[in-house]
Amino acid sequence: MKAQNNREIMALGDALASTLAEEAQQYWRENGNRIAHNLSTLRSLCENHRVKRVLDIGPSYQTVIFKKLFPEIELETMGWEDHRYRPAADTVHHALDLNDSAKPESCPVPPPVDLILFLEVIEHLYTSPSHVLRYLFRCLNADGILVISTPNAAFLRKRWHLLWGFNPYGKIREDATNPGHFREYTRNELVKYCNECGFNVIEVQIENLFRFGARSGRWFSHLTECLPGTFRHDITLIAQKRRDQAGTIFL
Repeated sequence: MKAQNNREIMALGDALASTLAEEAQQYWRENGNRIAHNLSTLRSLCENHRVKRVLDIGPSYQTVIFKKLFPEIELETMGWEDHRYRPAADTVHHALDLNDSAKPESCPVPPPVDLILFLEVIEHLYTSPSHVLRYLFRCLNADGILVISTPNAAFLRKRWHLLWGFNPYGKIREDATNPGHFREYTRNELVKYCNECGFNVIEVQIENLFRFGARSGRWFSHLTECLPGTFRHDITLIAQKRRDQAGTIFL
């Protein structure tokens, strides 16, 4: 069933990518597997939880595809608006730089939602995740769910580069609208931040989902299949607004 879901999602993404410029198509080629995996996870969440309102932070491919998969769910977006990924003309967008969450009084809280998609965004923020997660906590209904996806700072290839004295993380770009990654995180760091900010982490997955162009990236990805999950590239974390003390499941 999951494979069938992924094929459907990939087909929707392929159709959208075909209408966009080469840069956006390249992004889909590299990230399509990850996006399909996350949306498949979201489909399961929406089928097993009462989800009526969703907030997607950082509109991208998943925004448009999610709306096609769940037209009955009210979807709003937040962050920098990108007209390419606007799912409908009447979609509500909250223009907000989450770096400003360090000053809560400057960040209006939208009507609470049941599910927040925080996918491939946290690594692009320079402010502390503590500020950001406390803000997102306020944006959720009771028992609301937060899904985070982000690259793993401890991916095997990055460890190898550090061993040889090379910085595995890209330079911060001069383009303020696309500065790159300010900070990447490990599984344990994300779990700790969530626990400290009022969430129960109910599941963490670490998989190899990014499609590397470089042969070395593919080689290291294959190698990590024989190693513990903490050596892999892509983290997906599911957390719930705390009401009781649930355990953390590591997959």
